Amino acid sequence: MRGDRRQRLPVGDSDDAFDRLARDVNALLDEIERLMSEVSCVGDAIAYDLCTPLTRLLAQLERNRKQARGVSEFREAVDQGLDWIDRTQPWSRPSCGSARSNAEAAAPGSPRSISG
Repeated sequence: MRGDRRQRLPVGDSDDAFDRLARDVNALLDEIERLMSEVSCVGDAIAYDLCTPLTRLLAQLERNRKQARGVSEFREAVDQGLDWIDRTQPWSRPSCGSARSNAEAAAPGSPRSISG
């Protein structure tokens, strides 16, 4: 069974405690396989939904980087990209918000950091 989620325990015809246990374990394995499939589909959907916005963001940041004539314009371009993310991905805040807050707080002097 190692590594193959499709294998199940053999179930005999005697309907003794071992057969019932094997059926219960097999039912649990079926449910685990179903849930893992659902999680995989959700992950694929999230990746697909992020593809276009991230491509647009990448293009915008690359364009702004080339056009920036100094550090202040570069910072402004980065801030515009961050603001765009905030506006277009509000659904990501619950899962990504604390990680982003921690990253911002760790960057002293950033116009978006908590420490200012």
